[in-house]
Amino acid sequence: MAPFIINRSYILFFTAVLLIILHLKEEGELKTAQSCTEVLQSFHCPAKRHVSSPIKASALGRGITDEDDPRPDEYKNNPGYQDMVNMLTVNYCWSTGRDVSWRYKFGKCNIQQAAQDHDYEKLLLTEI
Repeated sequence: MAPFIINRSYILFFTAVLLIILHLKEEGELKTAQSCTEVLQSFHCPAKRHVSSPIKASALGRGITDEDDPRPDEYKNNPGYQDMVNMLTVNYCWSTGRDVSWRYKFGKCNIQQAAQDHDYEKLLLTEI
């Protein structure tokens, strides 16, 4: 029994190498083909060097226009619509306790300024 196991794929590879060497000796030409991963591996080599400045997003022509507004007509160009959405979102967050990312739209409170505005209180806001 052989001390090592010869895999069938090794035999096929060795046979292919011998056939390539035989063809090279008879024809004087080495036939090679591009491997299946050769193109995939070339991602780290850019096709050309980029020398100009980046394109502005507004120049791409993919901006949202008035025709792309998915809202119903009664809510378009309504001056109080944004305030209504903000109020409904804040009320929803408060009543359900759900963490809606929209609430992060509002900036943090300036405690020092609020303490100066509400100086009529017995306890200062910074002491509560």
